[in-house]
Amino acid sequence: MTLESALHLALEHNEFTVAYQPQCDIKTGELLGIEALVRWRRPDDAADLVSAFRFIAAAEESGIIVQLDQFVMRQAFRQMKQWLDSGKVNAGVTLSVNMSAKLFDNEDIPHLVGRILDESGLPADAIEVEVTESIMMRDVSRTTEVLSQLRQLGVKVAIDDFGTGYSSLAYLRNLPISRLKIDRMFVLDAPIKDNDAAITQTIVALAESLKLDVLAEGVETQAQSDFLLDLGCHAAQGYWFSEPLLAGPFEDFLRKSQVTDG
Repeated sequence: MTLESALHLALEHNEFTVAYQPQCDIKTGELLGIEALVRWRRPDDAADLVSAFRFIAAAEESGIIVQLDQFVMRQAFRQMKQWLDSGKVNAGVTLSVNMSAKLFDNEDIPHLVGRILDESGLPADAIEVEVTESIMMRDVSRTTEVLSQLRQLGVKVAIDDFGTGYSSLAYLRNLPISRLKIDRMFVLDAPIKDNDAAITQTIVALAESLKLDVLAEGVETQAQSDFLLDLGCHAAQGYWFSEPLLAGPFEDFLRKSQVTDG
C-alpha cells in the first residue's frame, strides 16, 4: 500500500522518466532498434534511477501501469522523432515499447497507439509494440484482432520473453507478429548448458521457419554473443552493448559507438 501510494504521488510529481537500451547487430554493432523502459527518479535519491523490476508489480496491481505505459509511449515517441529528424538515429531503426496486460485489455488500444503516433509525428513503421506470450495467449481470438489492427497501422509487433509462456504453435503461426524475443533466462547459460542451448537454438530455428525476426535479450558476455551469432541470431540487447540510458547519455553512446551516420 505504501508503494502504491508513492507511485500515485510520483505520477503527480512527474518523477518517472524513460531510459533507452540499444538493440544491436551482434557482428557489426550497428544500431537496429531501441527499447524504451520506464524508470523512477525518487526525490529522496534523485541520483539513482529505480528500475521497473522494483515497482512494476505494484503498478500493475494498482492499475497505475496503464498511465505509465501511455507516459512511456508519448515521451519515447517524441524523443525518437527528434533523433530521426536530427539524424542521430538512422531511418530503419525501430523503437520498441512494452504493453502491459491492463493496457492491452483496453478496447481502444489500436486507436490509442494511433493517436499518440499522430501527436508525435513519428511514422508507424518506426514502432514495435512488445507484448508478452502469456498476455497474447489469454484470448487468442481477441489478440489476433487487436494485433491485426496494430499491424494495419504499420506498427510492428513482437512477442516478449518468448519461451516462458504457454504458446500453442498452432496459434503462433497465425498471429500477426513480426519478431520473437528470446528471454534472458535461456541466453544466460546457453553457451554452457545443453538444455538452454537447445531451447535457444529451437527458438531461432522456429523464427526462421516462420519468417520472423528474432532478438536475444540479456546478452552480457562475449561467449553469449558468439554463441548466438553461431546460431544465426544476429540481433541482441543487453549490458554487453549498453545498459539502459537516459536520452542524453544515450546520444553519447551513439556518438562513441559510431553506429549512425549522424
